[in-house]
Formats: sequence, structure tokens, C-alpha cells
Amino acid sequence: MPRGGPRQGSGRKRGQRTKDKQEIVERAAATGMLPHDLLCLISQGHTIDGHVPTFAERMAAAAQAAPFFASKLATIDNRHSGGIDLGIILASRLEGARKRTDG
Repeated sequence: MPRGGPRQGSGRKRGQRTKDKQEIVERAAATGMLPHDLLCLISQGHTIDGHVPTFAERMAAAAQAAPFFASKLATIDNRHSGGIDLGIILASRLEGARKRTDG
């Protein structure tokens, strides 16, 4: 008898929404407002259901809304790993340019 590991047909099916997520989607569809729209309104200080957000709530909403509008920049690895010496190439090009201008 096998022990551990995944079982055939167990777990939530791929693409199926959880009950919580389904409820959130239904409420958003009923109001016509997406979560990031609501976060923007809160961060701008709009009154929501009679509640005026405090500065701390506005800052928290802005921080939560930021990933929807500005993605994080990826780091770029620009280390040279080849066997080519760029100094030699640049020196030869510079020398060729000098010969053309002097000649």
C-alpha cells in the first residue's frame, strides 16, 4: 500500500474558485466596482458607506493598490561571462578610427 504523496483525483480542481473568491466576485459584479478601484477610492479619501478613511487607512489602501498599477522591476544580471576581452576590441576600433581621421 503506497504511503504519502498525491492521491488521484484529490484536492480542488484546477480553475475552480473557492467559496470565498466566488462571493467576492459576485459582490464586485453586483456593485460594478473591482477591488483595486475601491482601494483607489479609499486612498484618495472618498467616503465609503458613510466612513471617512483615516490617513493610516489611506496609506494602507495605497500600498495594497500599488501592485495593480505599477509592477516591480526585475533585476538584470549583466555580468560578462564570455571569453572576449572588450578592452582589446575597443582599442582596435579606436585605432581604426584614428587611422581613418589621420589618413
